[in-house]
Amino acid sequence: MRKENGRVTMHDLIDEVYDKNVYKKEIVQKIIMDFLDELNDSIINNEQVSLRSYFSVRHKIQNPRKARNMCTNEIIELPERMKFRTDFAHSTIQKLNDVYTREKRKKKTLNNNRIEGLN
Repeated sequence: MRKENGRVTMHDLIDEVYDKNVYKKEIVQKIIMDFLDELNDSIINNEQVSLRSYFSVRHKIQNPRKARNMCTNEIIELPERMKFRTDFAHSTIQKLNDVYTREKRKKKTLNNNRIEGLN
C-alpha cells in the first residue's frame, strides 16, 4: 500500500483489506471502524493498548510547569496536559530500518552513477 503523498487514508486501508479478503466491503469497513473505536475508547479510559508484534499506545498527564517565552523572555505557566506515547515493536522498527537502509543505498548508487556519467 504505497501512496505518492506518503499518506494512507481510511478509504485506502479499507480497500487494501477488502482486496486481500473475501468479505464484503461493508463488513470490512465495519470491522475496521469498530476496531478503531475500541482503540480510541481504551486510550480515552487511560488504558494502555498493546498490540504485540506491532505497537503500544498509552497516555499520561504531564504536570503543570513553568516555561520561558524565548521572544520576550517572559516566564509563563504551562497547564496540566495530556501526552501520548507510541512504542513500536522491535520487529517493526527493524523493518523500518531495513527499508530506510535500502532506500539510502539506492540513492547513493544513483548519485554515484550520475557522477560517473559526468566524467
